[in-house]
Amino acid sequence: MPNLESDTCRNCPYHPRQGLVPSPRSGRAHVPLSAEVHGSETLLLFQAPGINEWSDGRVLSSQESRSAGQRFDTALANAGKRREDFDIAEAVNCYPGQNANGRDLTPKIGAVEACSRWLAELINEKRYTKVVLFGRVAEQSLALAWFSTPTIAHSITSIVRKQYINMERDESIAEALTDLEASEPEASEPEAPPE
Repeated sequence: MPNLESDTCRNCPYHPRQGLVPSPRSGRAHVPLSAEVHGSETLLLFQAPGINEWSDGRVLSSQESRSAGQRFDTALANAGKRREDFDIAEAVNCYPGQNANGRDLTPKIGAVEACSRWLAELINEKRYTKVVLFGRVAEQSLALAWFSTPTIAHSITSIVRKQYINMERDESIAEALTDLEASEPEASEPEAPPE
């Protein structure tokens, strides 16, 4: 679980002492978001919290029009699924801020690197059979987690199917969430990461 007092968080560019992102409006004591764990064998990995998630401390909670949270809930309904059917996490656990046009910034690579350690811990602990990646930042985070330690690399190589989903089309998310049940694990032994 992300913790501001850990070395991992202290070395992140989004640590409060860096002043790069606004404080949550709610004044939460524990600033980074934690994964939403429901005991699923499938982890859905998104990019980073938006301003509303940052304020209330919950992954994909925003219901504003066209927000990732609202699109995700629509996709779940279209797929006949519930949040509780999956474990849900962000590749970066702190809000990356906004640009001059009010759009959320892409997380800094230093934050992706730092948070990939929390992702590696989660994957090692939970032993997921599937990880669904939503975007390039999620892909980077999983790749960094893969190389963190031999033990965690072994856990990640046991994930037999990875999907890359375009968040811009709700139908593709719904299709992917529906396809998860239908997919069968591949029989071949996964390869270890290069040394």
